[in-house]
Amino acid sequence: MKTPGGLKIFLFLCWVSLFWFACHNQQPAEENVLARIDREWITTKDFQQRFSELRTRMGLPDNGQTRRELLKNMVNEKLLILEAKNRGYDRDARGRHEWQRIHIQGLLNLFYQKEIAARITVSEKELRELFRRFNTRIKARHLYAPTKRKADSLYRALQNGATFEQLARKVFKDPRLRDTGGLLGYVTVDEVHPNVEDAAFSLKVGEISRPVKISSGYSIVKVEDRIQNPLITELQYAQKKAQMERFLRYRKSLQMAAAFVDSMRRELEVTFNPDVVRAVFQLIKNKPEGLWRPEEHPLPGVPDLEDRVIVRSRLGAWSVRRFREKARFTSERERRWIRHPESLEEFIAGLVVREYMLAHARRKQYDRTPEFQEFVRRQWESYLLQRLEEALWAEMEVPEDSLRHYYRQNLDKFTRPPQIGLRKIAVADPAVARLIEGHLRRGASFEELAQQYSVRSGGAGNPRGVEYFTRRQLGQWADEIFSLNPGEWKGPFPSADSLYLFVQCVDQLPQRVIPFEEAREEIVNALKYMGLNKKRDEIIRQVARSVPVAQFPERLTTMRLN
Repeated sequence: MKTPGGLKIFLFLCWVSLFWFACHNQQPAEENVLARIDREWITTKDFQQRFSELRTRMGLPDNGQTRRELLKNMVNEKLLILEAKNRGYDRDARGRHEWQRIHIQGLLNLFYQKEIAARITVSEKELRELFRRFNTRIKARHLYAPTKRKADSLYRALQNGATFEQLARKVFKDPRLRDTGGLLGYVTVDEVHPNVEDAAFSLKVGEISRPVKISSGYSIVKVEDRIQNPLITELQYAQKKAQMERFLRYRKSLQMAAAFVDSMRRELEVTFNPDVVRAVFQLIKNKPEGLWRPEEHPLPGVPDLEDRVIVRSRLGAWSVRRFREKARFTSERERRWIRHPESLEEFIAGLVVREYMLAHARRKQYDRTPEFQEFVRRQWESYLLQRLEEALWAEMEVPEDSLRHYYRQNLDKFTRPPQIGLRKIAVADPAVARLIEGHLRRGASFEELAQQYSVRSGGAGNPRGVEYFTRRQLGQWADEIFSLNPGEWKGPFPSADSLYLFVQCVDQLPQRVIPFEEAREEIVNALKYMGLNKKRDEIIRQVARSVPVAQFPERLTTMRLN
């Protein structure tokens, strides 16, 4: 599902610092304990929760052997967690960072659940409107602008007689959107940003929307056609109703979260120093490593900038130094979202709103609730297990003679069937597909058309857009496509995701044995994976000899798991 732009801020709010806080579970009643491992225990509640998750995800059968094996695995996890602590992974800089992040995430999750999600309602009218949308396809165009000021300028130009085709040539670098006047094709629910979808479904054919907020800027939408399924029935609605209600609750939760951030920004009276914002944005644009690590690096090359105020609100004034401290837990993905000074302001405003949310959550003592403590415990244990796995993987070294022996003994695994190298053009609109077919029949360059129109690029590492396929991968089209000679093309083929595909043969590879050097990385990973299980078992035995472990599997037989 697409994520609304306002929520981009809300989501990264979970990645910030918090004072060290220790969470202690109350010792359970003896009859509810299935195992003790040193000063830790596994309770019937722990077991029931894990069993329920595995049954949902993997269809786990319920019998005595399954229960015993699951309890054994949970005990082994506790022993591995003890090893992670023995190595200091809970106390080093990375561990402290993760501990703080988990606590903040837990607080914000509870704030969201209690202050936002709990207020969501879904009406019968809303469900029927959603059902109507699911059975409607709208042909739409859009224009993109990175800022509200530029979006308003585009809207005024449209009102003064400019066309989407004219303006698209100025605003889009993507040749498909640039050359088609911003054509999105026929879209329905959850295929474009929710705000663009709402705008499109609210317009009549021929109407143009005002600028609407999207993830990375603003969009102006024009509706050109509307096709509705005339055969929908009340029975179909009844069959889809529960699924639609889950979807609508999820979507409304995202919209309410985004609206909350926007409203709190106004209520907290967030204002910026534009000169300082521009100066910081230049640093972000140039990607200096030190900007996001204030505890390790001074701000590079800008005297006195750290002490200048970048934002003011009812929570007080923040210097650039304080902003950097607040932002140090954000991920590279969130930072890439900062594309211009306006989006940097939204990023900072989100951090200010986050401070309000955390203070509110602490006042309500959400960090003392059982839900919070359980969340912290499970996330922390998951981190320690993952950290240990990463360390064990990095520690393993595979001798060269073992690599070569495995290669010689498993040549069949490194024998590749015949493959065909293909370029592809994938488009969503049948009119565009007909246009491309006409160009190809007149001898146009397949590669140039792919660059101009395809909504999919080639695979990673294929700058020419060439991907290789076996007969099995091509399914029902295998014989027809494998009959192509280099330079020949076929299409359009309908795809499972409602696209129209053209393919051009670049070359064909016969069956071959991959050389050892080409297969080396695959062999290393295979042998490391096998060795990882042995190393893990070795650590479990070693830790079990050093701490008291007691299991009570007989209590599994009387436990109810429904």
